[in-house]
Amino acid sequence: MDKLLDENVEIIDDLLMFLLFEMKGKNMSINKFRCQKAIFKIKMDLGEKNPLFDKIPYYWYNFGPFSQTVSDSFNSMIHLLNPNRKLNDYTYNSLKNHDFNIIIKYPEIENIVKGLINNRDYFYEKLHKEVYLKYAPYDCMYPFKFEIFDIADKKRSIDYFNTDKFINSFFKCESKLPSNSYFNDFSDIFSNFLANLDLLNDENLLKKCWSVLRDPIKFLWLTFTKEVRVKHKDKFYDYKEKEWDLIFKNKTNTLKLSIDIADEEIEKFRYKKPFNEFHNTNESYTSLQKKILNSTIGNYLKEGINV
Repeated sequence: MDKLLDENVEIIDDLLMFLLFEMKGKNMSINKFRCQKAIFKIKMDLGEKNPLFDKIPYYWYNFGPFSQTVSDSFNSMIHLLNPNRKLNDYTYNSLKNHDFNIIIKYPEIENIVKGLINNRDYFYEKLHKEVYLKYAPYDCMYPFKFEIFDIADKKRSIDYFNTDKFINSFFKCESKLPSNSYFNDFSDIFSNFLANLDLLNDENLLKKCWSVLRDPIKFLWLTFTKEVRVKHKDKFYDYKEKEWDLIFKNKTNTLKLSIDIADEEIEKFRYKKPFNEFHNTNESYTSLQKKILNSTIGNYLKEGINV
């Protein structure tokens, strides 16, 4: 393992340094997030038959493909970057006449890197989305990440938001969830949660409940990515599988807890409806009210209500 790791580190260090050099020549900056996606794209463009493919180990995680080795390599080169996240002038000038070993051995990398950074708009705005569209293990991951998680993560309010479109993104995602047995529990949680969101939207309560729905929506994605990491990783990370499986199971419990907490808060919004709409004179529940209450996000908390 140590010998393999050392070899991987040397390859990724050389590859990253060449990428930084070429980007400096185009006056382009880079951060750790874009570094991860750029190296991954280079790996995929090289193709599975290339000897380097397995030397650049990745797994799918919260924000797409991730490599700990790439992250460590970037961190080790921070001191070579200026405050604008570009290779500093001293290092850049010292490399102008340098022959990069990785390019000598794999000349195809030069064209791949130059093509990657040739279009600034693509590199900064579109590359990370293309990575999901072309390489994500499951078709549901693009809408899940960009049309569901990102909305919950970034929008503090959806007062002027098309909630029907948001719910439709959920349904689109649900239809593309993995069908293998490992994902069964998560798929059930997702479908039940979606049914309750759809009901809230029909009641025009989705916007009012948004502040308490954001966390469970985000936890849906962050739980799913823990599952994906277990099943979609390069062989280099096989030794982590048992640990990651345990983390996923613990994350599922966190997801359930988040949904339960949200349910308690959502009930407060329900009771704020007009008195004659949600209360009858003998303070008992009507059949319709029981059905609504049992369909909320935390229906497991309503054991005392029999429909």
